[in-house]
Amino acid sequence: MDIFAVGNMLQANKTPDKIISLLEHFKYENIDEIVSQFGKIHLINWEKKEITIEFWSEVLMYKDAGQNKAFEQLALYALHILSLPWSNAALERVFSQINMVKTKLRNKMNLKSLNAILRIRYGLRRHGKCCLDYILPTKYLALVSSSAKYMESNDEVDEIISLL
Repeated sequence: MDIFAVGNMLQANKTPDKIISLLEHFKYENIDEIVSQFGKIHLINWEKKEITIEFWSEVLMYKDAGQNKAFEQLALYALHILSLPWSNAALERVFSQINMVKTKLRNKMNLKSLNAILRIRYGLRRHGKCCLDYILPTKYLALVSSSAKYMESNDEVDEIISLL
């Protein structure tokens, strides 16, 4: 994906081979138009050359003298490619946690309970806390022992997590 790095994109002597193979792989229709924009992008004096996303945002918003977005197709393509996740690690961690929470003994757990447990685990982890030494605020401890309905609002869960 280094082809979309600012330094590589602004080289005058670049070849379109890599970008064409990517366009074909993702089955883009406007290959000729994007390749044409790819060949001309180095001719403009861009202001934001340090950070790739800022560069591509500037390219997307650029208008020529006729108020046409001269590099719109190339910029949209680059932003689409750059926004793809390059690792499934975060997703794999969530599924790993699901397997740890929903065991054979808990196989009848409904989705709402599973979601609540995972939100609490990740909320505690995000705040550097552990469920083993966490002390539940008395306000919520009283709710657990009462007949009051458990909270369902995401705002309330976020409030609890912020109290951590």
